[in-house]
Amino acid sequence: ITPSVLPGAVCTAVLFFADTWNQVAEPRILMETEDKLPLAPILHALSDAEPVAYAAAVIFLLGPLLLQLLFSEQLTEGLGYVQINKR
Repeated sequence: ITPSVLPGAVCTAVLFFADTWNQVAEPRILMETEDKLPLAPILHALSDAEPVAYAAAVIFLLGPLLLQLLFSEQLTEGLGYVQINKR
């Protein structure tokens, strides 16, 4: 059963990570102090004119991007995409 369930489980885990990684409102409500906020709310608060905002955005993008690159085959299988062999 594991080989057939694995792509769906990996796809669910990667999509859950990306959703959790991008949360902005929930951490602002639940965290008591500003120093424990994750990067997403901090990036949301930064102005576009600040140069550090662009560097932080690139760093923020690396986590989901690396997961997508590492598990791209399982993601396509887990989402139900089927490759058709053309002859």
